[in-house]
Amino acid sequence: MVNFSTGKKPLRRMLFGLSVTLASVTPAISQTQEGTPTDQQERYEVWYLENMIDHHATAIALANLSGNRTVNPSVLQASANIASTESAELSTMQNWLYSWYGIDYQPNAVGNLGYVAQFTGPDYDAAFLAALGQIQSAEVTESQRASQYAWHPDLASAANTVALNEGQQLYTIANWSVAGQNVNVVNAYRGITIY
Repeated sequence: MVNFSTGKKPLRRMLFGLSVTLASVTPAISQTQEGTPTDQQERYEVWYLENMIDHHATAIALANLSGNRTVNPSVLQASANIASTESAELSTMQNWLYSWYGIDYQPNAVGNLGYVAQFTGPDYDAAFLAALGQIQSAEVTESQRASQYAWHPDLASAANTVALNEGQQLYTIANWSVAGQNVNVVNAYRGITIY
């Protein structure tokens, strides 16, 4: 059985905070840029892209673990969606990093995926969803900032989309638990650390 420590924030408060945060994501992105980004803007975009590439690589590696560790259709579907969507986004971010800054960055899956990999069945489901929640929470936070501070309009728009999509997935994952669908991640989110 997976032993998760109990977090101090109840899940419903965390969801409320997430919904307030998502509502603050900038919906309007400037469509034109003139000149070139400042050194600070370049450093920020490179940092954001490299971090998001690594977050996406971690989510993809986590999703790839699911095939032989769970039979839960919700977890299998989420894993398939993550592998497909985040692979495409990762490739786009690598292309931008190279075309804008000449950086050929190779993704690094970060974190302790071995911890999640040791489980099967419902224990895997809980560990998977808790780990995924951490990855997506970091992606939402970083993407909210990037939607406001990125110099390239394509990056700002993509960051806005990532923040909204990842936030929706976090909400969906939390509702699986609230709805009692055989996966209990209430308080597990705060109790597992893969980074």
